[in-house]
Amino acid sequence: MADNNHASELSLLARSWISYTVGVVMGQFEPGKENGLGRGRFNAETANLLQKLKDEDGLLVKDPGHPDDLAARVLVALEVILGETEAESLLRHALGNNGEPAAMLRDYLADKFFKEHIQRYRKRPIYWYLRSARSNYGLWLYYHRLDKDILFKALLNYVEPKIRLEEDRLNTLRARKEKAGRSGREAKKIEKEIDSQEQFVSELRDFEEKLRRVANLHLDFDLNDGVILNMAPLWELVHWSEPKKYWMPFRKAGTTGRIYRTRFGPNGWRSCAGRTAPSPSHMGGKIYAKLNLPRP
Repeated sequence: MADNNHASELSLLARSWISYTVGVVMGQFEPGKENGLGRGRFNAETANLLQKLKDEDGLLVKDPGHPDDLAARVLVALEVILGETEAESLLRHALGNNGEPAAMLRDYLADKFFKEHIQRYRKRPIYWYLRSARSNYGLWLYYHRLDKDILFKALLNYVEPKIRLEEDRLNTLRARKEKAGRSGREAKKIEKEIDSQEQFVSELRDFEEKLRRVANLHLDFDLNDGVILNMAPLWELVHWSEPKKYWMPFRKAGTTGRIYRTRFGPNGWRSCAGRTAPSPSHMGGKIYAKLNLPRP
C-alpha cells in the first residue's frame, strides 16, 4: 500500500511539472520575473533559459522534428529545470517506462493531458489542442494570446508548409516506386509507404480545410466572451464535445456565418465607424436568449 501511495505521489508530481512547463513554453508563466505568474525559485541562468523557450504567439504544434513542437520544448524545459536524467525519470514515472521520452510526452499531451487540463480548469481550458482527424498532426493555441490573425498565422507558418513537405515526400516515394517497378519485395514495401503517406496528406488537407473555413470568418476573439464561445467555431478540430453544443444551435438556426461575422467580423459592431459597440457580454446574452443557447 505504501509503495502504491508513493508511486501515485510521484506520478502526480511528475504531471504537475509537465503542466508547469507547458505553461512556461506557451507563455502563461514567467519564470524568474519579479511578481510574474509562476515565477518559481530559479537562479538567473535557469530562468533565462526557460524564458527563451516561450513562444510569443502562444502557438505551437504537434509535429516531431519541428522546432516549435510542443513536446520537444516541454522536454527541454524539464531538462533545464531538473537535468536530463531526472527529467527522463520523471516522465517515466508519469507516463510509463516504455518508449522514447519525447514521443511518450507528445502522445500524453495530445490525449490525457488535454483531458486533465479541461477538468483542472473546470471546462474552460486555456490551452487549446486542435487536431487532425486521426490525431497525426495538431496545433496548440494559448487562449490569452488569441487575436484576429492567429488562425491565418497557423495556416501560413505551420499547416501549409507541413502539407508541402509531406507532398514532396509523397512525390519522392512515387518516383522510387517507378524505378523499383511493379513487382518484388522493394516495390511492395514502397507501395505500403505510398498508401500511408497518401492517407497522411489527405488528413492534413482535411485539417487545413476545416481550419481555413473558420479563419475565413475573420473572428476577432474577445476574452470577455468566454472560453467556450470563442472555441465553438473550431469544434470540428477539438476532441471535446462541449464547443459543439454551443455551435450547433447557430447552425440549426441557419445563422452561423451571419451571427459570428456580425459579432466578430470586420464589418460587424466592433468595426463600424461612428457607432458604439455594445459590450460583448451584453451582445452575447441577446444571442443566447434568442437561440436558447446554454450560457458559458
